[in-house]
Amino acid sequence: MNVSRKGRTRLRRSLVSLCIGLLVALGRPPMPATAGAVGVSPLSLDYADAPRGATLVQTLILSNEPSEGDSGTLSYTLTAKGETAEWMKFLPAEGDKPLSKLDVPEAKQAFVRVVVSVPAQAANRTYTGSVYIEGATVKADSKPGDVGVGTAQEVPVTVKVGGVERREASVDDFVVDQAEVGLKQRFTAKITNKGNVTVAGELDVKVSRAGSAVATLTTKGSNFPILPGVSDGVYIEWDTSEQLGGDYTADFSVRDVSGISPVVLGTKTVPFRLEPRGTFTRSGEFASFEALDKFVQGDLVRAEAGFFNTGKIPANAVLDSQIFFKGKQIKEVQSLPRVVRPGATGRIVVSFDAVDAGTYTIKSTFNYDGEVTAERELKVDVAPNGKSPSSKGSGGGSSNTGVLALAGVGVLAVVGGGWVIARRRRRTD
Repeated sequence: MNVSRKGRTRLRRSLVSLCIGLLVALGRPPMPATAGAVGVSPLSLDYADAPRGATLVQTLILSNEPSEGDSGTLSYTLTAKGETAEWMKFLPAEGDKPLSKLDVPEAKQAFVRVVVSVPAQAANRTYTGSVYIEGATVKADSKPGDVGVGTAQEVPVTVKVGGVERREASVDDFVVDQAEVGLKQRFTAKITNKGNVTVAGELDVKVSRAGSAVATLTTKGSNFPILPGVSDGVYIEWDTSEQLGGDYTADFSVRDVSGISPVVLGTKTVPFRLEPRGTFTRSGEFASFEALDKFVQGDLVRAEAGFFNTGKIPANAVLDSQIFFKGKQIKEVQSLPRVVRPGATGRIVVSFDAVDAGTYTIKSTFNYDGEVTAERELKVDVAPNGKSPSSKGSGGGSSNTGVLALAGVGVLAVVGGGWVIARRRRRTD
């Protein structure tokens, strides 16, 4: 039988569509291909003995290991699926802002906390779902219309509801930070959650001077959740602007209010001294300076500066910036103050409208309670409309890893019962 070229093409397309349809119908998860640079670990998440009303957490490691012919930043998209989808959220390694997308630079790893909150009314049984992960390369030299080659993998999730609730927490330390008159005085209780359900920490502090109470403070109504196996702090701040310097005492009372009845975790009286303003020396460093994205003409350019407090007292950091274009200053920007605690890094964003394409220079310093850091400079390239943005400006796993392959050709392959889709990028050479 003679078949024309056009007929053969139609036949191949039909076979490909049939393969995809069968795999989707069977609900088979994507299998890894063999030429990839992307890693996901572990390959499954199992939340065993999950009590109703509990909040449980496990960590996914997403890596971008360089491979020949396919390198660059990897853009991940995470989606919760199945009957556990509404219970799940994704959080970064630090912070509580949920995410669904993140970029992993070449030869780097990212840690994502997969948090499962079991409803209080959930029946005792095993619930299933998955984390669906898509990855695609983002090359610095890509052109408009280019499509990053990518693939996907599904990480099964199992939540077995019906475990015995175990509440066990302790206070490791009661801390009164050093402070001066006129500043915020912080009181902290450090709690370790040794149980299998989330602790809701609540702190009361009574401040006294010469035996007389001068302030009663409480975190009641605030949210200080501490996940199982985690140590974290519950804190409250006292405005000392109308207080006198001298000796004080702080009476701490710490409770877990997550259950029906509050449980007292610890009490302690801690003496401290409120010093006159200017007693402690301020010190800090301009720690980092980088653009937050790639930009084209008309974008809002955003750059992040980091202030590291090397002193022994909180500092009020203000970022002062001058924006230059073609050698001329076009704008001056001053941020709002941000309190940065000792040993911590505070990050402040400076932004401006990129009216024209070209190279912008940002010159910035941090002013912290009258002290000023050395100046740092950041150059940011802004591409013309219709052209690819340049690279960002800068101033200054497990053995059972599942591989998400990034192939460099435009094919659809059926491998080992799974599927990998690679889309063709436009040639740029």
